[in-house]
Amino acid sequence: MVENEARLRPVLGVLAVFGAFAAAAALFVLPPRTVAIAACAAVALAVVSTWTQRRLRRSQHPTRWLVAEHLTGTTALAGLLVLTGGLESPLVGLMALATVMAGARFAGRTLWATTAVSGVLLFGGCLIANPRMLLDEPATVYLWIATLVGVTGIATILSHSERAARADAVLDVLTGLLNRKALSRRALELESQARVTGLPVSVVACDLDGFKAINDSAGHDAGDAALQDVAYAMRKALRGFDLIYRVGGDEFIVLLPGAEAPEAVELAERLRAAVDDLDGIAATVTLSLGVATQTDGTFLLSEITAQADEALYGAKRGGRNRVVVAGDDHALHLTA
Repeated sequence: MVENEARLRPVLGVLAVFGAFAAAAALFVLPPRTVAIAACAAVALAVVSTWTQRRLRRSQHPTRWLVAEHLTGTTALAGLLVLTGGLESPLVGLMALATVMAGARFAGRTLWATTAVSGVLLFGGCLIANPRMLLDEPATVYLWIATLVGVTGIATILSHSERAARADAVLDVLTGLLNRKALSRRALELESQARVTGLPVSVVACDLDGFKAINDSAGHDAGDAALQDVAYAMRKALRGFDLIYRVGGDEFIVLLPGAEAPEAVELAERLRAAVDDLDGIAATVTLSLGVATQTDGTFLLSEITAQADEALYGAKRGGRNRVVVAGDDHALHLTA
């Protein structure tokens, strides 16, 4: 979801440019007061969007922020429909655009719930502008309802198909985590983002301690079960938008765009503690982790993972079940 959000940003930028041209043209058609209100609403939405993107990088529940941003924009559009004539407004086509945006951002029940609330807001705005709309133009109203429902249905199908196809290609079958192919794709995106934004990128390299002993003593089925338990525990310890990849038998990589070293270390410690708290077949394994951060506005996966791997080897040499930062000579966590 958050990955799609990054892809949507350039589209929203193009839409903003065309919106500016449309606003200039509207000066000759709409009252200046209406155009001024629309311009203020656009600026306010840009501020809300920027603030939301910053919150996304730190929130445990990024979907909630995206839903709030989407509904804020829909509410603003509903207000503009009230000011510009409801279904007769030149902005009415944006109702369908709002639905398409929801389809690109959300899935399943979140998509349908967001669309339902958006529909109520948009048609509420039209009813306020023209209270007799249902009586005077029933065919137009029903046509727009059918359009929004149809667009939502198509967006749901396309979104589900696209997610399913990508999942087949980039998910590890055993653990459900992203695989090395997905890591390569994401690395290319982060290289471009780092050049544009200049934000830091941190990587956490993880390796299980004592995993081979499970395979040797209890068999590979037990080892698979332990890996599944570990993967589940690690996913729960991560924030909703953090991405973890299985890159080897018992090796994992976590990418943290926008995270400075202290934040990455805190997350690595959560991962270590989550695995350390496991019971059952996975109770005998622990997790060693290496953390590396690039802060110079560049991101090279091979370079930063080499640094994280070196720190990971330091954690192994230091006694395992601990976090080491690249460049540090000591572990940040020492077991008793």
